[in-house]
Amino acid sequence: MTADEVTKYYSAHQSEFEGVQLEQFVVRKKAEGAKPGTPGFTADEAKAKMEEIRKAVLASSDLKPVAEKYQLASVVRVDSEPHMVRHGQMRADMDKAVFALKDGEVTEVFDSGASLVFFKVVSHDVLSLVAPQIENTLRQQKVSATMEELKKNAKVWMDDAYFGAPRPAMPAGAAKPAAAVPGGAAAPAK
Repeated sequence: MTADEVTKYYSAHQSEFEGVQLEQFVVRKKAEGAKPGTPGFTADEAKAKMEEIRKAVLASSDLKPVAEKYQLASVVRVDSEPHMVRHGQMRADMDKAVFALKDGEVTEVFDSGASLVFFKVVSHDVLSLVAPQIENTLRQQKVSATMEELKKNAKVWMDDAYFGAPRPAMPAGAAKPAAAVPGGAAAPAK
């Protein structure tokens, strides 16, 4: 692969390689009519808790104290360590909101059914090792194109009858058919 081919491919597919480092905040909701002791908050409690966390995140540049204050096993998750997400890895509305934000901005709260969630964008990033990924993609495209060309130009003849279905098996105890002999007479079955 030439550097020019890699650059051209990257330019045409740039959004596929864009990613964001983000932090995620989740508050689990308890289903209506859930048994006592089921982890989570009622819908109203979850909404209030999520707004409280969101305000704390907007007011602080260091998430470690926020995580320490709000983290609650199986109920509240506060990611104080960012992780990379690529386009298309999240629900469409979340993906659109996250990739529209600038570094340091926070999304609105999303209701995912079982929980409420919002994200803070730490940084936009082009995924590392982009050139090798592109080279592998281009190499595979060239190999596939070459194979298709070879198949198209190959003059292979096959006898379809050779690959036909096998003859049915003889039932146990059935007489074997007579074998043909030269001159048209049938040989006796053995």
